[in-house]
Amino acid sequence: MAWRDRIAFNPKVLYDKPIIKGTRISVEFVLNLLRRRWNREQILAEYDHLKPEDIQACLDLRDSKEYQAAIDRLRREIQIGIDELDRGEYEEFDDDSLKEFFEQIKREGRRELDDQSGTS
Repeated sequence: MAWRDRIAFNPKVLYDKPIIKGTRISVEFVLNLLRRRWNREQILAEYDHLKPEDIQACLDLRDSKEYQAAIDRLRREIQIGIDELDRGEYEEFDDDSLKEFFEQIKREGRRELDDQSGTS
């Protein structure tokens, strides 16, 4: 099973965070439960609509090269932004332009993930 079979990215659900298909449960949420020492059985008992394959897909996504590359790229971009702020080089945004700015970042990230995974 590939994580792509169980994980979705939907801009209308949780701001395009990776989620378990058919739910509003994010991969990040499941990974945080595991970090807090919840075991798989506890997660499945509390969220009985999840399956063991869903938890494994979250772990597989976390460990995938595409996900790690996207996280690394995001960290670099955040650091660039911090450096620009520290130097006083920043752009002011209103509500509309800020929303478009974040939508552009999501589109670029999605395109990069699609390019890395060989899908269109």
